[in-house]
Amino acid sequence: MDAHVAGPETELARLGIELRYDEFVPWYRVAMQLERAGSGRAVADELECRQAFERYERGRTDFY
Repeated sequence: MDAHVAGPETELARLGIELRYDEFVPWYRVAMQLERAGSGRAVADELECRQAFERYERGRTDFY
């Protein structure tokens, strides 16, 4: 995912929804499947989830 494009993790942070990592990963995988529907791109792997969670945590402070 392009670092300059806001993903679903940014919207989650903007809404002020708090998730632990173990809650975030399944949510993020579903969100990305919906976003990528029909594109043929693979399901988000562990590294992508970890990076998205880091962006989410940073974003939570931006919208605090």
